[in-house]
Amino acid sequence: VLHTSVLYQVPEPRRTAFTELVTTLPGHWLSVEAPEVLAHDGLPEPPDGALHNVVSLDGRPLAWARSHGQQLTWFG
Repeated sequence: VLHTSVLYQVPEPRRTAFTELVTTLPGHWLSVEAPEVLAHDGLPEPPDGALHNVVSLDGRPLAWARSHGQQLTWFG
């Protein structure tokens, strides 16, 4: 399952239901969402003052990404 910057449009209860469901499906879940949309503890600071989204695989944050792919900054 892949989605980019769409869950902010989904009401919180349905967003929670989606994340609970998608983690039970076979395969992988790749998300690119604003940091306040999906709860990720301990994110590093974004690389600059521009808007960044969090790239996550199966709920694990991996990188900061600019909203239209202009920049990608991997964590660690």
